[in-house]
Amino acid sequence: MIVLWRKVRSAVGGIGPTEWALLAIEGVIVFLSIFAAFQLSEFAENRRDAARLGRIEAQLLEEARTALGLIWRRTSQREEELPLARSAARDLAAGRCPDDAAFQSLWSVQLYEMIDPPSGVYDELVNSVGVSALSADARLAVDFYRNSLNYVKGQLPNFRSQEEFLRPEDPRLAVHASGSDEGRGMRMVFDREAYCADREFADAVNFAVRNQAVFQRYRNDLLDDAAFLCVVLAEEQGRKCTGEWVEQLIPDDARADIERRGRARWEAADL
Repeated sequence: MIVLWRKVRSAVGGIGPTEWALLAIEGVIVFLSIFAAFQLSEFAENRRDAARLGRIEAQLLEEARTALGLIWRRTSQREEELPLARSAARDLAAGRCPDDAAFQSLWSVQLYEMIDPPSGVYDELVNSVGVSALSADARLAVDFYRNSLNYVKGQLPNFRSQEEFLRPEDPRLAVHASGSDEGRGMRMVFDREAYCADREFADAVNFAVRNQAVFQRYRNDLLDDAAFLCVVLAEEQGRKCTGEWVEQLIPDDARADIERRGRARWEAADL
């Protein structure tokens, strides 16, 4: 070790102040070059991430609009059907026999369609720049919407597992094609007197209508959260959630209601 140290001292001793200054300058230049290269690489990466995020945000809004349209259609359809079904349930509970239109509405009470909006852009976001790259409001809206959607999907099997109170094999019910031009749908012919005399049937209808009403609340909560997400993303991009092609999908009064519900959820969530 001592011999090695002496050799180093001997070698260094021959370097004068000028050489030391040049070596120092060269070292600084090398350091600055490496630092600049790292900075340029980071800058380029940040620009790529920003461009990717901008593209994903624009596509995420379109995906949110599509999801909103799907959820609105499912929810509004049930919103129209439930009042008549409730009326039928009340009549049966009171010992009255509902009219044929009310009976027709009962078939839909048994139906629980899957709500499965597209999520490809959301998945790309998670697997690329990450949800954390979004603004605070957008992250909050995404969380509300995804949690609500997962809750509805999780609850769906429980509601679908109910025993049906209207079955095609029941001799009191005859199912016929509707005769529509499109060849879709069906019409049911009920033996209303036989059904109305069956107290177990009345209880089953009331139970089923109650469950459909509960699930409708879940649909409405999901619609609020979908509107929240759509409104936030649209506003951040200087657009309107229910504008452009959405106008062809959702009526004027419904679009105004969706905007109102989305902003109300935004205001309630932004505590």
